[in-house]
Amino acid sequence: MKKGSEISKRLKQARNSIKMTLKEAAKLAGFKHYQTLAKIESGERSVKAVELARLSDVYARDISFFLIAKPQRYSFNISWRKSKEKMDLSKEEQKLKTLLERYLSLREKLGLKKTSFQLPLIDEKHLSYESATEYGEEYSKFLGLGNRPALSLSAILENEKNIPVFYLDFPEVLSASTINLNGFSAVCINANEAPWRKNFDLAHELFHLIYPSKKASQCGLNETANVEKWANAFASALLLPGDEIQKFINKFKKGKKVPIINIMLEAKDFGVSTAALLWRLVNLGWMKRDDVNQLLQSELLKEEDRKIRSKIPWESSYLSHRFISMIFKAVSEGLLSRARAAEYLMVNIAELDTVFLKEGFDPDEDYSTEVSIT
Repeated sequence: MKKGSEISKRLKQARNSIKMTLKEAAKLAGFKHYQTLAKIESGERSVKAVELARLSDVYARDISFFLIAKPQRYSFNISWRKSKEKMDLSKEEQKLKTLLERYLSLREKLGLKKTSFQLPLIDEKHLSYESATEYGEEYSKFLGLGNRPALSLSAILENEKNIPVFYLDFPEVLSASTINLNGFSAVCINANEAPWRKNFDLAHELFHLIYPSKKASQCGLNETANVEKWANAFASALLLPGDEIQKFINKFKKGKKVPIINIMLEAKDFGVSTAALLWRLVNLGWMKRDDVNQLLQSELLKEEDRKIRSKIPWESSYLSHRFISMIFKAVSEGLLSRARAAEYLMVNIAELDTVFLKEGFDPDEDYSTEVSIT
């Protein structure tokens, strides 16, 4: 690669865009001296292919950004669900942008439509906790989520409604975000969250996608704000449909009591936290608020709940099965090189087949066979 090339300028631009110092970038990219990176950025020294690959990873950029003549410019809108702690999110935002760019690029290569499925929006100017709850119930039915919505929500959003769901390693203070590009929306969840928390965060973010008139740029900063209360009410009703809760009550009610162990087991079965189910019971009029507050302060209940959930796997691939299948299909059809596929999957090329096999795709199989449809 030539000295003083456009690559040098873009490397500096990429570093500055995520507010990273030369020393930080050089260390993460494996340079012994940060002056080496400074010389690359100034054009005094050419960058090696392996160095460019490492820097692309550090800057969360697709390597094509540095190589193609005129990289595309996108206008993204990102909303974060986070705590009150102030932090720079430029690196996390760039990760999301790159993921969505890759997703859209794959869709284009495979000849798939570019736009998201347009979900019905909530257009009420004066929403309430009660009406947000009703929308949650209605959306659960509209999406066809079944009697355990948390188990199907992610797959239905991605496979049927063309809304990709990503899982990335984020700092603890970040739980989820929505990202929008010219009408194409995606959701990203913190991969380090508990499984039941991920489910609730996804349902919460869905509300922000369909209620754009009150979309916060940093949702979660004020959990007492009306829009956050509405989002939580929507998520609770979406994941815990009233008719299913009624079936549960009818099954386990003994007089006017329900064994707490059954509530904990049912919450696990629904894919939500025990607290989420308890508060849903309050909202449906089955329990008193003071009783739930007292239960949630019980160390014995917390310990029993931890035991029940101890064997639930926390790991989740940062890409969904659908995204990985799109990558495999593009590789199989010669539309994407194995090196680029490995870059998309954030693995070494030697690990590529292992990732495909884990998802049920055998690189040695011939998937080109066609059948006749009458």
